[in-house]
Amino acid sequence: MLTHTWKSQWPHIRPLLSRLTSESPGNAPTCEFIKKVCGRLLIKIRRACTKVGMLIRSVDKMINLENKIDDKGKFNFLIFYNPQEDGKFSLIRAEINGLTSEDLNHQEISKYNPSKITLRDWLSRRYPIPICFINDNVSPSRIQYLCLRGGKHKIKFPKFNEDFFYFAGVIFGDGCVRDSMRKKGYRSYRIVLDNEINDYSNVFLPNLTCKIFGIKPKITFMTRKSKLIRLDICSKIITRIFTNILRFSYGKKKDDVIDYVETMPITLQKSFIAGLFDTDGGKSWNSYSLGNTSFKAINFVRRFLESHKISTKTYKQIYTTSTYYHLRIHPKDKEEFFSIVPVKNKSKFSEIP
Repeated sequence: MLTHTWKSQWPHIRPLLSRLTSESPGNAPTCEFIKKVCGRLLIKIRRACTKVGMLIRSVDKMINLENKIDDKGKFNFLIFYNPQEDGKFSLIRAEINGLTSEDLNHQEISKYNPSKITLRDWLSRRYPIPICFINDNVSPSRIQYLCLRGGKHKIKFPKFNEDFFYFAGVIFGDGCVRDSMRKKGYRSYRIVLDNEINDYSNVFLPNLTCKIFGIKPKITFMTRKSKLIRLDICSKIITRIFTNILRFSYGKKKDDVIDYVETMPITLQKSFIAGLFDTDGGKSWNSYSLGNTSFKAINFVRRFLESHKISTKTYKQIYTTSTYYHLRIHPKDKEEFFSIVPVKNKSKFSEIP
């Protein structure tokens, strides 16, 4: 950032510096001119250092976050802030019930120096407030919805329950998180899920998305090359929840998601595994199996099932482009599997009770 600042200002500063170092008596700078040049240089240096300092402090806070509620039951709303992507007018905002001055994080607000009129509009709930300006003593239950400035979508603040982690397992199985730069110069964020055309993909998953986030995905039927359905969730807010809380990454999925899920209660781990089986699992001869490119995910599911006395077998298949790891449930433990893992995709698991 410092390099960028100096490059942008150098054409204006260079003539001033050349005159300061001039040895010609006629071009000798006056004291007022020297003060003027030095003042400009100090202003540029202060601005650059302020931007870098804000970036470093924000990154430090992101690193120290647990991406969830802390031990005291407080939620750090800075988890929704990404200094590399969020400008002053692209911050994620929230509508909060009963907002008072005590609910504001004045230290974060001072970095943006909003006007008194803007603060008044936030407190009077005329406009939603940027969520990174909220103190961690505010309960998430007070949040009515999340939105962007000028955005038409109002996103529900999700509850970190079984439905949420089941949906996370579905995305880890057959979905991905994407970002791309549009021709108009702004960045686009979306969550994409490709699946077979059936009642599970056409009806169940869109309704589940609406139940969790309050919006339905865009549905596209891809029937020319294959009988698939694509669900697009075009939302920066939902994408930020997946990247900053669940630790998803843009493009290829990382094992950090599994590390995070393993810290959750058993009931939430069950729901995540159910989402994995409903997308990457299915019938395998006289039993059921799960296949994924992440060895850590397969190993996590194996340990979980074996801790519940369900026998499994793992193996791998090597292809030219990737390696798939598989987990197969022993036929004698099929019924026990359904009592442990709450799978919902009847097109793959016809024996669901």
